[in-house]
Amino acid sequence: MNSDRASAAGGQRVCRRCLLSDLAGEDRKNIDRYLQAVKEGDRAPQEEYERRLGICRTCERLQEGTCLSCGCYVEFRAIRRRGTCPKGYWKETESPDAAAGRAGAGHQRLREND
Repeated sequence: MNSDRASAAGGQRVCRRCLLSDLAGEDRKNIDRYLQAVKEGDRAPQEEYERRLGICRTCERLQEGTCLSCGCYVEFRAIRRRGTCPKGYWKETESPDAAAGRAGAGHQRLREND
């Protein structure tokens, strides 16, 4: 038996380290539709999203795509730029506009001190 899978009551198999994207069929299509509907400005960068999911896959609180700490579907939380892990394993990412604004403010402060 795969170490990530265990038998549940009634003989059903529970995947302890699976994400919703590991599903097939209509469920998978619904997940893809939701993820695609997230506005670009609200999305974490793809590399960050994948990094977050990698962390979730190793977490003891993941079961069948659900975080047992907060009850969310981890892919839906991880796709959001402002998403955070309830266990503190990953934090929200800053929007490009906020980063640019901070950098601009830093340059402004330098000029004021000249």
